[in-house]
Amino acid sequence: PWELIRDPQRDHLALSRMTPVVRTVTQLNIRPTVSLDPPLRVLVMIAAPEQIDGTKLGKLDVEGEWTRLEEATAELRRAGQLEIVRLERATQRALQQRLRSGVYHIFHYIGHSDFDDFAQQGVLIFESESDPTRGVKVSASALGLELGEESTIRLVVLNSCHSGRMVERDALASIAGNLVTRGIGAVVAMQFAITDGSAKVFSEEFYTAASEFFPIDAAVSEARRAIFSRRNNAEWATPVLYMRPDDEGILFSPISAPMPAIPMVDVPVRRRFPFWQSLAPVIGVLALVIAALLIGLLVIPALTPEPAPTDVPLPTLTPTPDLAILPDLQVRVSRITPSRPTPGLTFFVNMVITNAGGSDSGAFNWAWDASLRPPLSLNTQDGAVENIPPGGSRTISVPYVYGWWGTYSAQIRVDVDSQVQESDERNNILPLEIVMSNNPFDIDFTLLPENRIVQTPLNPADDAFLPWGIDLSVDARSAPECARVPLRIVDLDDGFVAVEIASDDQPACASLPISIVVARRVVANAMVEVERLDAGEVLMHLYEDAQGQRPIGEAFSAQTQPGESALLGVDDNSIRNVRRIDVSANGAPIRLSRLILFQPPD
Repeated sequence: PWELIRDPQRDHLALSRMTPVVRTVTQLNIRPTVSLDPPLRVLVMIAAPEQIDGTKLGKLDVEGEWTRLEEATAELRRAGQLEIVRLERATQRALQQRLRSGVYHIFHYIGHSDFDDFAQQGVLIFESESDPTRGVKVSASALGLELGEESTIRLVVLNSCHSGRMVERDALASIAGNLVTRGIGAVVAMQFAITDGSAKVFSEEFYTAASEFFPIDAAVSEARRAIFSRRNNAEWATPVLYMRPDDEGILFSPISAPMPAIPMVDVPVRRRFPFWQSLAPVIGVLALVIAALLIGLLVIPALTPEPAPTDVPLPTLTPTPDLAILPDLQVRVSRITPSRPTPGLTFFVNMVITNAGGSDSGAFNWAWDASLRPPLSLNTQDGAVENIPPGGSRTISVPYVYGWWGTYSAQIRVDVDSQVQESDERNNILPLEIVMSNNPFDIDFTLLPENRIVQTPLNPADDAFLPWGIDLSVDARSAPECARVPLRIVDLDDGFVAVEIASDDQPACASLPISIVVARRVVANAMVEVERLDAGEVLMHLYEDAQGQRPIGEAFSAQTQPGESALLGVDDNSIRNVRRIDVSANGAPIRLSRLILFQPPD
């Protein structure tokens, strides 16, 4: 890692506060330095669930972690420089309520974290509201949204392995990077697992330097050097610091700082002189300066010829524009229809762009970013507006389809190319959260992710449905030679479409099953609508693993006539934890016209 960079003539740069190693992330929201009277208030969350999605987690010594943090900050707390407050429940709701009820400057998380390779996003493992032994994944963007609401929180400390890992293609995918992007001044995170002893040393020295109002990069360097000298190991390189690239690292400043006392030094007097004698050297220097000036004024002008007159135009001064007569574009959302969209169904975002300024806006562009976190969807839709007069407005309706449940962080941007000189450029971006309903995700394959309408016949790319967390393919386990045979979307007689195996060049592959893997996470249940080209049986097998090794109950089956479809599965509110769905027709070609997924369990 970069923290190990070393000057051969000196030492590791990160060990000195004169050469701190800082990782930077582009930040749109900038927060000012927080002025405060001590103590610094630290809100601590210790999350220790035992399992998540059936996978056991490493046991965390909750009370031991709290005790070590108390011991590391004992002297600071006795001196009134630091206060640590422990969150009673390690849940997202408890965090929201505590942040709303008090003022805190630092958020310190101790617990498990991980990296979602599919979503390419860091997650923290909080505790479930209903069962503290069960873990709940909290995405980096969700935590950033929560902490970003509190203007006094300028620093986040993440004492968990993997919390510092970055993704080169998308800084928003890192927990630390997301928090900095949301406006948090700095984030200290752990890029590898760290031992309890080193974590304690780091906390003690780091919080000491921070409470003394050191720049945060210098405070991290002090803590790294403490690990280096007191623990004598390489764990000093485990903590990483993220800040804005142009930040000086000053997150907190004291409201009132006493003037430092100036020491009085007695200077012995060796010999005394009359006052006029002490001025003699000064008078001599002044006389020389005056003589030089007189020579310059009298002699040099006489020797210098006058330049020929030339017509030199005076510089034109550009007047500062009057802000009152400039346009001011503002954007708001009038309605989301329906207010809680259903996965797989089109909804509309109705936005209103208003010119609150004093002159015409002229032409400008707008853009709708459907998702600011993986899977990213930036510049999802855009458009142009020719002009909005002063006091006028323009309403624009944007249709879109989300392919999963949960809450999406989106935003609307106006004047995206900075074509308009405005009196206030800060209100051109409107972030919004879109909360999905709990209704089933119903896919009829007439629409692709990113709101693209299917034009049949279409051979979709292998990863065409991955933005929705779904991977469709031919189940070629029994015929490896068919593994590269693509799927094809075709028209049905009733105006709908269906997915079939495009086996024109390899007819023997046409009768293989079609496999659907839910790549994002397990779903509670699944149903499919299929048909076969001749009369016979159609089947659906459910599995709890992506490889199709652990079946869930018996197969669902139905008898159909040529061209007749059957809906397989049952909506009985059961939680089956489905990861894979295979549909087949006992050796006959099939068509998949509908896939219904039910919201995964909490």
